[in-house]
Amino acid sequence: MICTGSRQRDAWSARRLPAVEQIAPDVWAVPVPAGSLPIRYTLCYLIADDDGCVLIDPGLNTDEAWTTLVRGAAECGFDLADVTRVLITHMHPDHFGLTPRLLEHAPQSRVWLHIADADTVRPDRSAFNEARTAVWRSLMATTGCPDPVRIGERALRSPRLAPDLLHRVDFVADGDRIEVADRTLTAWWTPGHTPGHLCFADERARVLFSGDHLLPTISPNISQLYHLEDDVLALYLSSLDRVALCDEWEVLPAHQFRFRGARERVRDLQEHHTDRLDEIATVLRVRGPISCYDVALALSWHRPIGEQDFRATNLAVKETLAHLVHLRRQGRAVLDAGERWRPNSTKESGANDRSFV
Repeated sequence: MICTGSRQRDAWSARRLPAVEQIAPDVWAVPVPAGSLPIRYTLCYLIADDDGCVLIDPGLNTDEAWTTLVRGAAECGFDLADVTRVLITHMHPDHFGLTPRLLEHAPQSRVWLHIADADTVRPDRSAFNEARTAVWRSLMATTGCPDPVRIGERALRSPRLAPDLLHRVDFVADGDRIEVADRTLTAWWTPGHTPGHLCFADERARVLFSGDHLLPTISPNISQLYHLEDDVLALYLSSLDRVALCDEWEVLPAHQFRFRGARERVRDLQEHHTDRLDEIATVLRVRGPISCYDVALALSWHRPIGEQDFRATNLAVKETLAHLVHLRRQGRAVLDAGERWRPNSTKESGANDRSFV
């Protein structure tokens, strides 16, 4: 992997906000702060259009982020009132958050997103959120988590669109083409991090706006949010295969810094998940039957779960659950009626690894 944004990389290493940067004659990266989130900032992208500009992922809904975005757009020669379209890679608040404020500020603008991530723009969002949260809490109740982790609110919430803004939403499907002046962006559906995650590919310029799907050093969280029949990790791994074909392209991610070498980065991520699956399989062999929460406690993390707050722990448990679901799909794990996981004896041999005792 080759870093193509050295100033962005230096800012990331120094834990500071990068400067606005012109990447091409008609494309700018505008970093906006992400509050207390560990990713620190979101790289929004402005693309000049014939009658204004297009913005990808406006960022977190805070006054600081809004002020930074206004100032950054001005450095690029635009007022945010010039924004004609807002392209959303996915509906997490550090990407979608400022969209309602932006639509109010730019009366002619429209927002484009994948329908699978359309929760925030549903007219019945309150009722839908209640139903979704009930499913989510029911799922978490099967993991063996202590109450603060199990019943805590969803870690990430986005602001809703007011009813009078809903008519300004367009849904994008895989393969849809978006004309932006002389550029053609093709929407690539890359589910996994969220159900409706999109990358936007400029095939002629060999540039990929990758959102959170492909980041230079961070592995995006892959959480089991809903039913155990949904193998979200399989969706993510399949989506990685698609972007691996962009090996010589420049990848413009939503966090950290831009780079080339998608194939190597994809291989790293695939190996990471393979290693994690094998690590979990070993835990099941040595300690199963075992709850999902206890599996998560036994795994290696950047910081031990005992040192993380309940929201980070919640994410770790949901990612562990996603890997357990994938192991079950592979025939390597079984979920007992008591919500405890064990190895499938027909697939997993009795290893002698006792490191998880």
